[in-house]
Amino acid sequence: MYNRYINKKLQKSFNESDAIKYKNLKRERNLFLGKNMVTVLQYRTLCQQRNWRAKWDHRQNNKSFYRQMDNFNSQVKKLELKALENFEKVLLKEGNVICYTGWNKKVYRFIVLEKESRDYYNIMEIGTGRVATRKWIELCRYYELDGISKGEN
Repeated sequence: MYNRYINKKLQKSFNESDAIKYKNLKRERNLFLGKNMVTVLQYRTLCQQRNWRAKWDHRQNNKSFYRQMDNFNSQVKKLELKALENFEKVLLKEGNVICYTGWNKKVYRFIVLEKESRDYYNIMEIGTGRVATRKWIELCRYYELDGISKGEN
């Protein structure tokens, strides 16, 4: 059992109705979890004990609770995909400079060259001239617009 959230970078690409819907969905889920706190605490104690059979039995005995949680998570996932598609339109225009921060805090800058197919984009690293192909969802999740493309100096 987990709660699915959308990170702040993608929340900026919501339109007003999606932002309100996401806020209400989080509120409903928190109220639902508050009403069913016993079920949540039982599950957490089973996780700490690492008793997989007991976890399975717990899930089978509380099907309606888990069905409702899966419903919340699927609605959040639909909103996340809409936000990713909106962000793709802004981020992945040809000629945009995008940047990626590596594990060592080094910033790598790329230029979006073209859309290769329905799901893949060609990008070129500015320093080395190396061309790579990346999936659009990976670019939207891990890359962001550089200050040059935003219009900052």
